[in-house]
Amino acid sequence: MPAIECDVDEDLRVLLVTPSTSEETKTYQSLEIHLCRKEFPEPVFTKKTIQWPLSEPLPKEITYDPERNLVSIKSATTLAEIPLSLRAAKLLAVTKDELPQRFQRFQKFSKQIESRKAYESRELLSILVDFANNPETNHAWSKLKKKAKAFDGEDDEESGIGRMSCELSQNEQTKLLDALETKSDSSAFAAICKMLSKAQVFGYSLSTRFSALLSRTGQDELLVECLRESILLGEPLYARILEIIAKEADKKKAAQLLDEVLQRSFSGRLLEEEAITLETDHIAEIIERLVDKLCTEKKRHIQNQIIQLLTCLLDSNASRLIWNDGSHERVLRCAGVLGDMAALTDTFVDLEELRERRKLTFGQKRPLPYSIRKISLHQIAGVQSSQ
Repeated sequence: MPAIECDVDEDLRVLLVTPSTSEETKTYQSLEIHLCRKEFPEPVFTKKTIQWPLSEPLPKEITYDPERNLVSIKSATTLAEIPLSLRAAKLLAVTKDELPQRFQRFQKFSKQIESRKAYESRELLSILVDFANNPETNHAWSKLKKKAKAFDGEDDEESGIGRMSCELSQNEQTKLLDALETKSDSSAFAAICKMLSKAQVFGYSLSTRFSALLSRTGQDELLVECLRESILLGEPLYARILEIIAKEADKKKAAQLLDEVLQRSFSGRLLEEEAITLETDHIAEIIERLVDKLCTEKKRHIQNQIIQLLTCLLDSNASRLIWNDGSHERVLRCAGVLGDMAALTDTFVDLEELRERRKLTFGQKRPLPYSIRKISLHQIAGVQSSQ
């Protein structure tokens, strides 16, 4: 019989297989239920052998009921329901980051089950605090590198590390950043920063400093990940992303990143302060790409966002753009596009006023572009009409 399977949750599946040493009598044959991960059939976390009557058709379907914790095996004429073992229930609870449902015959478990995510986060927290307090010791740094290496080899969903921005105090976060800056030349620095970024170790007040550290060390990919992962986007990170867009040679990739940036809000005053730190050539490049976007964008809120961003960049860097000969053409084009848009807006206002005046002059009914007249033909004396 070919193996049939069903998903238990996002991590596990149940397989119904014929064992290699299948016991078969005149009345039944042995089948096995295996609980394993989706990606790999091995290792099998738990298995159960059932006896299937030979007089019945072989099973064609297997399903799992999470509420009753039952595996249902169906054929054309037979239904069998098998409960998962207590060990399997505990395993499911660990993968789901929750405690299992207690069976009625148990008063309590002998030991509380800790979810993997809670364990991994607690372990990382201990390592970070140790490194922040003892940055000079090789032991703390080695443990952090080992943890980052393990994290880098796993998928984000399998890493087991949750968001930790509230786990460390602001003082501990500051000390951690101080210690991290001393290791910026290490080969493991990028992997560690990726782990800290995914775990969102730093709160909003220190995420600015963390993004500045990533920018100084050339971690552009991590900055983009911060843009996509962060709920609140600070203006320093906003400015760094604009710089990445300006330096990106692939126009399609730059346009996609610009679309993501324009979906995020910003403070004009704070962004003007950060825009001063950008190079003049980069500002001119950003202005050109924003103008191109403005000419093709159809969504009004994105158009407003582009105009606000252009205003911030021009107001904060007007003098530098004037003195930079290479940016004159781009700035003039920007001024021309904005001027044309303003003129079109005025035209629409004038047309609306003209339409209202025509209503007052002719009333609600518009004059017809033709006239209707009634004519009649009479016989003229002495003239015979042709038949």
